[in-house]
Amino acid sequence: MLELKNIKENKEYIKRARTLYNSAFPSAERVPFDILLFKARGSNVTFFAVVDGAEFKGLTYTVWYNDIVFIFYLAVEKQARGNGIGSQILTLIKNEFPACRLVLNIEALDDNAPNNAERIRRREFYVKNGFFGAGYNVREYSVVYENMCFGASDKPVTKEEYIALIKAYLGPVMYPLYKKLSE
Repeated sequence: MLELKNIKENKEYIKRARTLYNSAFPSAERVPFDILLFKARGSNVTFFAVVDGAEFKGLTYTVWYNDIVFIFYLAVEKQARGNGIGSQILTLIKNEFPACRLVLNIEALDDNAPNNAERIRRREFYVKNGFFGAGYNVREYSVVYENMCFGASDKPVTKEEYIALIKAYLGPVMYPLYKKLSE
């Protein structure tokens, strides 16, 4: 049975998460791992190892603000993919934050992108799991993302709410740099 375990409680989880994180996400989409660990000390961040017994299966990194939880990262070990684990992780996150609206970013569909078929599959996966398009895209550094939402109210997270969440997460020092690099 899958469980979410605080990554800070186990050095082996940190090691496995670092390896998975670096292999699962392109460099243009990765915040330096040590910054993720540092920010996970805050009260508005969870960094979970996803485990089945003692076996590491994946990771999830979430940031919350008011009634919004941003699924910043979700990754499944390569050998565990295709077995419904991603959907199970989303269910665990939904159960962890039952009163919250969830938001996540996926690479926006782009017929000219070399990985557009992968983008389509990823979007279909999230739709199958109850997520819907928020109606806007955001540009972060060199990547354009579609924001997708989930929540009992089906009320999307607005772009303004999303920006407020990112601003609260990054803080007054890091946010201006992020904003400048994302223009």
